[in-house]
Amino acid sequence: MIKKDSTDEIDLLDLSLVIWKGKWKVISIALIILALIITYQSNIKPGKVLATTEIRPISVYDESKYKIYNAFTNEITFDSARSFQNIYLHELTMESFPSEEITTNFIPRDQNLINITDLKIKNLDINNVNKEFLFKLFLEKINQKSNLLELLNEFNFIKKEDFLDDDAYNKAVIDLASSISFEEIKSGNQKSIDEKISPIIIQFKGYDVENWEKFLKFLEKKINQKIQQRLSEMFINYIEYVETIKKFEIEDIDIEISTSSSENEIKLLEAKKNFLNQNKYVERMRNIFSNSPISNSEQFYAAKIIYESTNYTTKKKTSLKTMLLVGGIFGLLCGILYVLVANAIQNRR
Repeated sequence: MIKKDSTDEIDLLDLSLVIWKGKWKVISIALIILALIITYQSNIKPGKVLATTEIRPISVYDESKYKIYNAFTNEITFDSARSFQNIYLHELTMESFPSEEITTNFIPRDQNLINITDLKIKNLDINNVNKEFLFKLFLEKINQKSNLLELLNEFNFIKKEDFLDDDAYNKAVIDLASSISFEEIKSGNQKSIDEKISPIIIQFKGYDVENWEKFLKFLEKKINQKIQQRLSEMFINYIEYVETIKKFEIEDIDIEISTSSSENEIKLLEAKKNFLNQNKYVERMRNIFSNSPISNSEQFYAAKIIYESTNYTTKKKTSLKTMLLVGGIFGLLCGILYVLVANAIQNRR
């Protein structure tokens, strides 16, 4: 039977005495580690915050106003007030000419002469404004980096005076714009706003979210203003087109009158010119537009950013209590190990 050497056994009582004698060293090492943890925790940057906000299209009530507007603009045609063929031609043939002349002298050489051109352009966006169209315009505008950069600068989201030069400031603004993203929600659990419109969220990830909701309010107002101006310009361009074509047609009639040798044809041409001059299409279109939601720059909106319901999430840091507890245990272990190693080295000398 092999007898164990007593020197190979660990005497727990001796270890305890060694640790007790070096208790102040153990405590000191633990306190140093705790101080380092507290210093690190106080200087560490807070985690980035992810701000998520929903973008919604116009309401059903507001869309109904556009349905009325669309109905008017699509129903009215350039010659809807009167039919030149049925009124002017009838009056001229029945009152100004003998019945026997109607079938011989009155019929103009150009059969199209009796037609009034409908100058209205079909299927224009400005005549077919709806929820989907406005929402698409809003997303298109807000997604453009140039618009974001312009509005971030205008809002002064980043203080220019905090940077040494313009290059550093511009880079910071570009980085900020890049941190803003848009995402279409395709989750099966998420209810769609409309069958044709998927919910859209705007997300911002950064450290400074203090002014984020104020910026979203500013962004919504400015983007809607840009869209309202664009739609107004589309309408103005359309009206200018109608008036220009009408002007050209009247000029063509004047040329035909000056070159015509038929008295009957001249009277018909003058009647056609008179009809064009008296036509109320442009005036009526302007009246309809002025009563539409598009004309009111203060109340118009293509979509809304629900900034009041912004959701903020951040990566949770380890709590100070947990770090102190773990640090304290680790410090004590390090202190004990130091005392034991120091004692072992001293015994070997």
